This record gives sequence, C-alpha cells and structure tokens, in this order.
Amino acid sequence: MSESARYHHVKPLNNLELLDARFRRQTFGKHVHEGFCIGVIEDGAQAFYRSGEIHVASTNKIILVNADQVHTGHSATDHGWSYRAIYPTTQHFDLICEENLGLNAGIPYFDASVVQDPLMAGQLKYLFNLMTSEDSSTLEVQTTYIEVMNTLIQRHSRSGAKPPKAGKEHWAIELIKEFLTANMDQNIPLEQLSELVNLNPHYLVRTFQKAMGMPPHAYHVQVRLQQAKAMLSHGMKIHDVAFDTGFTDQSHLTRHFKKAIGVTPGLFQRQISNAGSLVVN
Repeated sequence: MSESARYHHVKPLNNLELLDARFRRQTFGKHVHEGFCIGVIEDGAQAFYRSGEIHVASTNKIILVNADQVHTGHSATDHGWSYRAIYPTTQHFDLICEENLGLNAGIPYFDASVVQDPLMAGQLKYLFNLMTSEDSSTLEVQTTYIEVMNTLIQRHSRSGAKPPKAGKEHWAIELIKEFLTANMDQNIPLEQLSELVNLNPHYLVRTFQKAMGMPPHAYHVQVRLQQAKAMLSHGMKIHDVAFDTGFTDQSHLTRHFKKAIGVTPGLFQRQISNAGSLVVN
C-alpha cells in the first residue's frame, strides 16, 4: 500500500477540512485538533489512543474524536489503512445543535471512539463524495451536511454534554490553555505558568497531563500547528509561518507538522491551493 494524503477545504461549508488518506508506516503522536474528527475506515484497520485506552477501527467502522481531545494514530495491521475524515469545529456544529436541540443546547460529545453503524457509515461516505465532486451544488452539499450531522448527533452523541472536568483545578487548566494559545510564538518557561495559576510547577504538570493527556509544552506545540495550518491555507511562506508560530526554523515546523498532520507543510499548502492529490513518500 502506497502512502498518500489529500486535504480539501470545502468552501460551501466555511472551509470545513476533509482528509482522504492511505497510510501504512505513518504514526501520529499524541495531538489534538481544533475541531472534531469524524471519519470512516475504507480499508484495513487503524489503532488509536483516545479516552485513556487504545481502540481499533476496521473497515466501515466510524471514528469519533471530540474537539481538543488528545489522540494518536497508527496502523493496526501490516497492510495499513485508508480512510476519509472531516474536522468540523464547534462553530460548524452550532447551527445544527441550535436548530434541532434548542438554543444553548451546547455542542455534541461523543462517548464512543469507534462505532459500528453501517447506515451511518454509508451516509458519511455519501457526504464525503459530495464534498469532492465537481458536480455537487453548494445547496446540495450544505443540506446534506446538515442532515448527516444531525443524524450522527441523534444516534451517537450526548448532545449538550460536556466532557468530565479536570477537578478543582479545572479553572487553572483552562487559563493555561488560553495563555499558551495567546502566546504561541513565545518560549514560555514553566515558572511563568506556575505563577499565572499559583500552583506548584510539578503539581501543575501532573494536573495538566491528567486533564489533557499531554504536558503543557506538547499542548503548546499543538496550538502552534493549528495556527500554522491556518497560515499555510492563506498562502503564507513556510519559513514565515515557522517564525510566526514559534518554531525555531522551517525544519522544526516540518518535523512536527508531518508527525501530527501526516504531510509536510509544503504538500499541505499545495493541496489546499490546487486541490490536487499528492503522494507522501
């Protein structure tokens, strides 16, 4: 199985990100997405960490990862896996939840990491096909997206529910996340975070790790990568993106980007610009 990864931005859906990928050797380290990950395995099987344990998704199984939830990814077989997935942000869900569940219903929360639901998998595949077809109208894509996401929420989420809080230091975790996001280009020492939330540095790291599934410095890298994707999508030069997001140089950005996203920054940028399929060697 050759390795390839093709990224699309679906313009009728406010540039919703769609990935069509085939991997064998690729290993994704612990990372988070700004949005949810909703995918269908089309061949082979993928293993991934989420919610404290390893899950395996085989052909026609649905993968569900909540927004800002730590997870990994690698092949569960010698032959690799292929899949398509979308990454809707909370904003992509707002209108759906409000219209169908009432004002202030909150965003959905998916308890299950892997779902076996052939009907739902078929609807998601149909939606993915529409998103990449030149014959699809804007109205068709938008309407189908709302219908399919509404069905997914009704069948597999605790709508409006929130993930468990980290405990009494939940406020500190949220403040640290906000600070790291606002200062993504800065080299922030642990002592500064400790002073920010008035917690012992060692206790702070343990608490953050328990709540987020990764230490503060790793979360800081994920914030930088999310911003780097946005900048690359707008055509910024890679070395400028690396500098503006706090990486030491372009190679530093490339190393982290490939591990988390599956392609290099250059490939990602060309795919978004040209909507072409590029092979990852």
